[in-house]
Amino acid sequence: MPKNQAPSRRDFIRGLGLAAGGAALGARTEPLY
Repeated sequence: MPKNQAPSRRDFIRGLGLAAGGAALGARTEPLY
């Protein structure tokens, strides 16, 4: 992604959702190992 172009708000929120979802998934599955 070019640094001189800010991502659209939709993509930004999607990125936050993916990060939060990945963190929640990792926190949920990590104790199983």
